[in-house]
Amino acid sequence: MIPASFEYSSPKTLSEAISLLKQYGSDAKILAGGQSLIPLMKLRMAAPKHVIDLNGITDLSYIRESDGHLTIGAMTRESELDASELIRKKYPIIADTASVIGDPLVRNRATVGGNLAHADPANDHPATMLALEIEVVAAGPKGKRTIPISGFFTGLFTTALAADEILTEIRVPIPPARSGGAYFKVERKVGDFAAAAVAAQVTLDGNTCKKVGIALTNVGMTPIRAARAEKALLGKPADEKNIQEAARIASEEAEPTEDLRGSVEYKRSLVRVLTARALRQAIASKKGGRRAAPSARPFHPRGPQNDGHAHRMRHHDLRRVHRSARRTADQVVYGVRGSGQRPSGHDGGRTGEGRQARSHPGRIFSAARTAMRLLHARHVDDRLRAAEEKRFAERG
Repeated sequence: MIPASFEYSSPKTLSEAISLLKQYGSDAKILAGGQSLIPLMKLRMAAPKHVIDLNGITDLSYIRESDGHLTIGAMTRESELDASELIRKKYPIIADTASVIGDPLVRNRATVGGNLAHADPANDHPATMLALEIEVVAAGPKGKRTIPISGFFTGLFTTALAADEILTEIRVPIPPARSGGAYFKVERKVGDFAAAAVAAQVTLDGNTCKKVGIALTNVGMTPIRAARAEKALLGKPADEKNIQEAARIASEEAEPTEDLRGSVEYKRSLVRVLTARALRQAIASKKGGRRAAPSARPFHPRGPQNDGHAHRMRHHDLRRVHRSARRTADQVVYGVRGSGQRPSGHDGGRTGEGRQARSHPGRIFSAARTAMRLLHARHVDDRLRAAEEKRFAERG
């Protein structure tokens, strides 16, 4: 699909970008990583007359601590968060979150500011930032202002940003001693949006929960702060009984709808289980317990990542899917994610020979594929699929 025609600007400074946004008003859209805007434009679900690309503003990409906060530039890539030694050491909940966003191609382009400003309830960062009680900095023609995250998400794909404002910075309070966090996500396949996910941040005083943050992903029209679940655990011993009670209450606070990712009951059950797991891990990490990997991902090298997915899958599953040791050179590989093979029926049952991946001894090379995510449930893909299933059922 081809987007509608549009004008393109690539400002080099924030002030220039704000001027352009003021000039073009509602006809303009901000381009950060492009992982949501560009697919929408290709599907003609968004047709801005002017696109303002922030990628030339290098001042908006950084990760540092200052004045009691971790400050993250809005144009910081997810792969940079994932690779940051500071994030992995002191902010494990952010590291957990960044590591399960999309796939390596997406994370190398996607930005944390874009993830928040898009205000998709299926995005991963909003729940994490709610649990951490962060603030975001917005800049516009009238200067800068700070917005608490609790008042930032005002509706589906809607935020407190004014039409002429740009999100420029995320400010995370430096957690006190004996604080820990975790983010757990269940997805239908690697790189998908969550069926449900939970972020938990806990500060302990002895064995008592001194501060608790719990937030939920993709189980409502906006990311949900599980305030009653937090209250159920606050000031109480960090034991299994209290964790289970908080998890039960969190599942009641979820507001899921049924879609192809599961029923309402299934999603509530996911919230309950994931809340308990996230709380256990957050608490255990500050009691000297071993930190488990929420996505079964061992440590991976820093820097831009390849598309091997080994850090996202158990080694057993990786061998089961790829079976690379059993393949011979020049053998056509079918059904390998990223191979470029088209789904059956997509082009009348034909699969282009040039788009198939060929294996090599000991490893698999994949044909190039676009670094874009498809839309999640409640959007075009799932609606069309549901309509097709209904027509098939009516035909008998």
